[in-house]
Amino acid sequence: MAHLSRLATIIAALSLTPLSASPGPVRPATTPIAMADARAAFEKLRTISGTWIFTTDRDRGRVSYELVSNGTAILERVMNEEHGETGMVSVFYLDGDRLVLQHYCSSGNQPRLVSHGLDGDEIRFAYERVSNLSSPDAGHIRGAVFSFAGQRLFASRWTWRENGQETTSTRRHSR
Repeated sequence: MAHLSRLATIIAALSLTPLSASPGPVRPATTPIAMADARAAFEKLRTISGTWIFTTDRDRGRVSYELVSNGTAILERVMNEEHGETGMVSVFYLDGDRLVLQHYCSSGNQPRLVSHGLDGDEIRFAYERVSNLSSPDAGHIRGAVFSFAGQRLFASRWTWRENGQETTSTRRHSR
């Protein structure tokens, strides 16, 4: 009986002991460092407030970035022939340790993309989900990357998925 009690004590102690073969420190998503990464990316986006002219391989247009909701969100409005008279909008905001890009597409769906912060001079947004998709093969945004090259130039690369195929379009922005 004492043997079983001692065995139970050893098993309990081992279950509370972390394994030392860990590949490195684990950084949970809610640490202050992760929050700082998302905040740094949001602050970088704040620097592009204002109106920009953009070109792609197919067209050109105007895009504006406006701080809204007491500076807690950034509203992007794209105006060109492809997106119609009313344009298309996206909203960037912090959600805990993530920077969220909620896109309101002219095709009628609403992809949600997330980033965990700056990667050098880039902010990479990965697909999280989409609402109001008419079918699994319907076209929608699957990713975005914002690349910064100084205060007067930046690019945004958008990945579109339709019928299982992905294409990328790059907007080159200048003032």
